[in-house]
Amino acid sequence: MTSGYGRSISVPLQELDKCSVCSKTEKLRVCSSCAQVIYCSKECQKKAWAQHKTVCSQTHRINLKIFHPMIAYMFEYFRTIIPPNQPLHRQHPAFLHQIMKSPLPGYRRVTDSAIRLHYTITLGRNHVLGERGNELLTWWRGKTNEDKMKLFHHVMRETFVPEVTVVVSLILLSEVYSSYYVRTPQVPGEPPVFFPWEKRPLYRLEHGQSPVVDFGICRGKIESKKNRVQTWTYHDPKTGARNMVLDPDRHLWLYFRTIQGEEVFLDCSSYSFGMEACMDATKYLLKVSKRFRVSGAARIPAYFFTTEEQDRLPYVLKEEKRFSVMHNKDLWNALSWQPDKPKKEKAIVRDFLASIQEKECTAEQEERLDYYRMYGSLMMNQVLSGRHWKDWEKPEMYRRNDLWDTRDGWDEWQKAGPTDANYKAELTGLTRLFVDACGGE
Repeated sequence: MTSGYGRSISVPLQELDKCSVCSKTEKLRVCSSCAQVIYCSKECQKKAWAQHKTVCSQTHRINLKIFHPMIAYMFEYFRTIIPPNQPLHRQHPAFLHQIMKSPLPGYRRVTDSAIRLHYTITLGRNHVLGERGNELLTWWRGKTNEDKMKLFHHVMRETFVPEVTVVVSLILLSEVYSSYYVRTPQVPGEPPVFFPWEKRPLYRLEHGQSPVVDFGICRGKIESKKNRVQTWTYHDPKTGARNMVLDPDRHLWLYFRTIQGEEVFLDCSSYSFGMEACMDATKYLLKVSKRFRVSGAARIPAYFFTTEEQDRLPYVLKEEKRFSVMHNKDLWNALSWQPDKPKKEKAIVRDFLASIQEKECTAEQEERLDYYRMYGSLMMNQVLSGRHWKDWEKPEMYRRNDLWDTRDGWDEWQKAGPTDANYKAELTGLTRLFVDACGGE
């Protein structure tokens, strides 16, 4: 266990090397309850139980097959919430203008060519979409509201991919793999530290029965297979500016590697490239406070797959570089709880984002990183402390986003949102305290 700046990070076992009791190297298996200790037989497990039972009883295993919808939901949540100083219309060129001409977003099947499809959206006069899209009616004239929502979601899911991907991975590290909230030492000139030592249970991600020993971010290319990869350029005829927000040669997704060497991937950022598989995340939000719920959870973009299952994807991912988050010891020192992060911690996260996107982190990105981390940590803490995943089942999947194919989509879109009266969970304990300090629900 290594003490980080603001947390104490507990890295899981990295390999099946030898029995913790007799040191044998054959017929090894991890403890089925905590995955923290290796045994070669039931006899060795019984010998170790007296000392092991305390740690074992405080460890909770979380299967990615059940838990990955919550990870995918975090991507959508962060794409939706806005830091106070950054109104929605600043996110994207299409949120600054009326739409004069645009294809309707949607997947396109490969026919005689697997090359990319290049689309151009022509922008009109300046137009503020509003904090929650309340100016949608005049945004794209001559189209149905359902078609406008298809384009709205396409644009929204192009935004902030690097910082959202980094924040999701940091939250998994800080909330799943920290065993203590650590009292951070006071630094001269920094805000006072108020959060005390508090022991908390250990959590361990796994896939099947195999513990995850590493996770992080992959960067590479997304290429056509069954579906054609789409690129979208936003053209302002008045200024001549042409902007392409997402680059298919710099795609980002998450990886998880188990102690058995199996690799599992979660791609939540390929929607705007024309890869429309979605899952229904509404049932995972039944016990989540309205502060952490956003409309649209009924169709969350996500592809979850193992190495052996990649052939089933409608596209090809070509990994060029990966960035471990679990084993990045610099990041261990950047996980404090306080809303006003120390300068040293901000610099570590800023540099990590810069390494992912291969350009400097902007002031706006840094503000989003801080804001997302604060609320994402609180949301994940509510899920973990309440053991919510124990009631979950595998998600309901959809090959494409059919939410706006009929006018009934509006009801489905609002399901599990902050105004849905069927979702009545409230915050309690420390999470309640922090949200109150940040301005309430």
